[in-house]
Formats: sequence, C-alpha cells, structure tokens
Amino acid sequence: MLAGAGTARAQDSSAAHASRFARISGIVIDSLHETPLANADVVVDGTNRSARTDASGDFRIDSVPAGAVRIGVFHPLLDSVGVSVASPPIIARAGDSLLITLATPSSATIATRACQNVPSETGALATAQSTGPGVIVGRILDADTDEPVRNVQVSFIWMQFDASKKTGFHQYRHVRLATTGASGVFHICHVPLSVDGSLEAIRRDGGAAAAAEPIDRTLSPRVLLSLVTMHVPPLVEPTIASLAATAVVTEVPAPESAVAAPAAASPAPVPSARAAGSSTAPSKTPVTPVASPPAHRYATGSAVLTGHVLNMQGAPVGQASVFVKGAADSALTDATGTFTLHNLPSGTRSLVVRSVGFEPTERAVELTSRAPTNIVVSFTARAIPALAPVVVTARYDESLRKVGFEARSHSGMGTFWTLPDIEKQKAYEFHDLFGTFPGLKVDYNEQGQASLMAARGEYACIGQNPQGQSTVGSNCGPCVAYVIDGHPYLEMQEGELDEYVRPGDVGAIEIYQESQVPHSLAGTRTDCINIVIWTKGRLGV
Repeated sequence: MLAGAGTARAQDSSAAHASRFARISGIVIDSLHETPLANADVVVDGTNRSARTDASGDFRIDSVPAGAVRIGVFHPLLDSVGVSVASPPIIARAGDSLLITLATPSSATIATRACQNVPSETGALATAQSTGPGVIVGRILDADTDEPVRNVQVSFIWMQFDASKKTGFHQYRHVRLATTGASGVFHICHVPLSVDGSLEAIRRDGGAAAAAEPIDRTLSPRVLLSLVTMHVPPLVEPTIASLAATAVVTEVPAPESAVAAPAAASPAPVPSARAAGSSTAPSKTPVTPVASPPAHRYATGSAVLTGHVLNMQGAPVGQASVFVKGAADSALTDATGTFTLHNLPSGTRSLVVRSVGFEPTERAVELTSRAPTNIVVSFTARAIPALAPVVVTARYDESLRKVGFEARSHSGMGTFWTLPDIEKQKAYEFHDLFGTFPGLKVDYNEQGQASLMAARGEYACIGQNPQGQSTVGSNCGPCVAYVIDGHPYLEMQEGELDEYVRPGDVGAIEIYQESQVPHSLAGTRTDCINIVIWTKGRLGV
C-alpha cells in the first residue's frame, strides 16, 4: 500500500510538472549537404534547457517554460561559414508538445550573402578562367589551441594558360584575397569552377617579424560553395634573426678594387630583398654579396604524423614513400603499411604518398604539437602501365629537322634529349627530369613546390622578367630560362612548370649553358641556363 501510494504521488507530481511546462522536439537539416545535422546543440534562448541532435538530426527538449521562446542551433559547420540559425519567436503554452523543423542556410543563400557587396570582373577581363560563380568560405584556427585566428591573410591563386601557334604561350596569374575577422572566417568570391588552384594563408596578427610560416593546400572548386577549415601554426617570438630577415637590405657599393678586379675573381652579385620585388630593372652597380638561398627551405616543428597506407582492397602497402610537402622528414611504410613522421610543422599541410604500381595520392592533413595525428591513406587508382610508345620514326625525325633540333645537335654545343632519353628517366614531375643534371639543382619553397635553379649565372627571381618588371619575385638565384615550342616562357611562381609541363608530353629537350646559346634560337637568354622544350604535339608525335 505504501509503495502504491508513493507511485501515485510521483505520477501526480510528474503530471503537475508537465502541465506547467511545454515540450519541443524536432529535426535539424543540413541544407548545405542535404542531410540531417548530427551532434548539433539546440538551445532555448534565455534558459538552461538544451539538447543535442542524434545521427538522424532529431532532438527533444523537455521542461520548456511557457511563453514566447526562440530556439538556436550551434554546430562547428555553422561556425566554419560564419552564420547562425535561430527560429522566430515560438509561443509555447503549458502542456503543449511542439514539433518544429530547423535548417541551415542553403549554399546559394550563404554565397549570395557573402558576396553581395563584392564586385565581379566584367568586360574583356571576364573569362571562364578568370571569374565565375564559385565562393570559398572557410575558417582559420590555431593549430595548437583550435581557437579562431583573426587577421590571417588568405589568398586563392590559380594560373590561366593560353597558347597558339601565332601568339605563343601566355600565362596569367589570378589572385583572390581575403582577411579573417574575429571569428576566423573568410570569404573569397567570384571564383571559376573549372580551375585547380592553391589556397594559402599566413597569419599577420603578430607583425611581420613574428609571423608564422605560410600554409597552403590545393583546392579545385567544382560546386557553388566550397567549405574549408585550415589550421595555421602558432606565432613565433620575434628574435634578432627574424627582425633582421624582415628589415630592408641597403645596397652597399663594392670597393673600387672589386669593380676593377677580373671577372673570375669577383663574386656574383646577389639582389637585395628590395631589388627582388622591385618594379624597375636591377642596378648593375656591384653590391656586397649576401648568402644565396639554401637549396631546400624546410619548415620544422614538433608535430608528429602516424598512419597506414592501404591499397584499393584495404590491404596494407609496404615500401610506400610518404612525406609532407615542405618538411624534412620522410619515411617508407613497413610490411603493415605503417609510417611515422617526426619534427613536422603545425598547421594544414599536404601529405604525399607514392608507391610503384599506384597513382600518387595527395591529401590535406591537420598537424598540431598537442598530440600525434593519425590517418589512413588509401590509394584510389592503379598507375597506368608504361607501354612502349608507338612513334612513327620518320615523322618524328622530320619534325626534329624542321625545328632545327637535328642541326643544333651536330654543333657540339649543348645537351640534347630525344624521346628515349626522356623516357629512361621515368620522371613523374617536370623537375624530376633535371634532378641530376650538372649545373642545375631543384629548389623547394616552404610549401614543397619545386623549381629549378642554376648553379651559376645572372641572378634573377621567379616572377621577374629580364626588364625587372615583377609581380612577386621569389626563389632568387642564378636564372633558368625556358622556351616551349619556340616561344619564350616566363615562370611566374614556383611549382608552375610541374603543373603546366608533364614529362609524358615532352618530345625533345635542348639544354644550353650561358656560353652555348645559338644565336639562331629565338627566346633564349645569354645570361641564363636555357631549357628548350619541344612538346609531342608540336612534333606531331
């Protein structure tokens, strides 16, 4: 009897409680991906009542005070695009059970709001490769704290290539810029949906001397709204070295004796930091030499990356080469497909995995010094087997004769590679063809992008033409000049030729030192190592 009475009183109390409050349940929809939004926090504004959505996006909140209430939704997805979701006022009466549906804004809505005040290119400047409807919305977080970072400069960079027999090769470098606000969110508008580019970020909240190294990742927008989250490494404390590195270098005229000294005894002049980005031609006055940039500029840190490499059937792949672009450490997987990389820089980085028999794979990884990052990398396709090319020898030889390749090869000046020479090297990237060539070395920037640098010759910067008109100016050192199918080609940024020239498309190559350049070969420079490339298309192969 006592138990029954206690149960009755509990039921009466529960009923009385329910009669004084309302219940709200419903579903939250992720309109960006057209799926339920799981693990979202649904909160009744002004109260301590909340719930979290399950895998189906469903939620239920009991004991909601009667009256006008507003429902808010919080989720990392919403933080990453800088939007919020809140219902209009809802009248909750005591004893009511309300059913509501909440949804995130659609891609079109977010894109329109983000770019409503950003003008797009019009007229002759507007081409399919220079502008488009795409919008990149992202958030920048600190790699070691996961807190949003403001004042991060974000840029999306892509190249436009035009080529014709009449006008030759032309490349245009397109850049869209944005800066993060207090929430770490940025918007980049009017991006074409048919380009492959690089999304780069560098934090500026500590000043130039304390700025961490930039991070980047490849990005190929294919839909209206691209959502990205990137992590930047923490700021470094300013040091005497970092302050000196960001200071303007003043050119100091060399002593009179140095000017009159024989050329063999005079050190090659090196451009100052100011001259590298100047819009005027570099001075010919000898300057005090400074150290040339190192061949490999690796970024380091205390992050650790571990993982497994699998084939398409999920089996481990041993002896696969694994490295993070721009970092010094690399590894080979063991028999279980396991690898570990140490001393990596924090932030968003690009991991590259290669193995014989598979197409190389690259993916973005988020590295932090807080704890090791563990990932699983799966190859998605097998490499196309290398088949013996079917070449009509007579047509190939005739094409080499027509472009002057055959006559120049008999002159004894320069180095000449035909198809068999090129195919023997089994190069995957353009720069791989010249990794062991005397007088040339491969230089890597902080993002792991590769370009060629000469061991000697006139100093210049990538992105700077012979007249000194420069847009960027990077990788300063002895210059390398390129001629493709008879037209001069100006390299605008590091890694560009790897994207533009594939080893499998090259039919012949001529290489000349400064003193070997034939006068009859148009587009070459007598102060640089010259690499003359003939494509298979130009040779009719």
